Amino acid sequence: MKSYLRILKYVGRFKKYALLNIFFNILFAFFNLFSILLIIPFLQILFNTYADNDAANFPKPIRPFLTWLNTNFTAFIDEHGKSTGLIVVCIAVVFMFLLKNICRYFAMYYLAPLRNGVVRDLRQSLFDKIMQLPLSYFSEKRKGDIISRITTDVSEVEWSIMNTLEATFRDPFTILVFFSSMLIISSPLTLLVILLLAPTAFIIGRIGKSLKRKSAK
Repeated sequence: MKSYLRILKYVGRFKKYALLNIFFNILFAFFNLFSILLIIPFLQILFNTYADNDAANFPKPIRPFLTWLNTNFTAFIDEHGKSTGLIVVCIAVVFMFLLKNICRYFAMYYLAPLRNGVVRDLRQSLFDKIMQLPLSYFSEKRKGDIISRITTDVSEVEWSIMNTLEATFRDPFTILVFFSSMLIISSPLTLLVILLLAPTAFIIGRIGKSLKRKSAK
């Protein structure tokens, strides 16, 4: 953990890119959920399964939107027919998936200068440190090991630590959004999922520890 925090100090110079990456990752999580969730009321209205009390299952800020959607989309279907309404729903789904992928692209786009900048600064720090070492150090240490520290080890930091950094800000928000939506849709099914995840996580953890021991050997 201490090494991770030491590497995080290199991110400070690129906080603009870090904030933009976090922002687009949040949008990605939002569109990833609502690209599917928002079409449920459309399909309910389209196939005459929507009831007025369905809106009561959603939070109060969403209920006026569902009421407005029910009124306007029902009028649209009565005027243009169900086939046209289904086409509109399909276009809306495509548009939401397009927005989701655009946000993911920009999240990766702004991560690139952050990753390259941190790796550059880390290599520069290593180079400056090596230049300050006494000649006796190079007589005792293998030259290939020193070169590996600057190249291979820093590359490992690039792909492991930086990906972890992105997941630190993206995954908790994604879990929170999806978990809240699951509770809103069906709390009993959400509880069932949690009960199934607990033994699954335990089994995966045991397998992971076993693989780690074998890898260390």
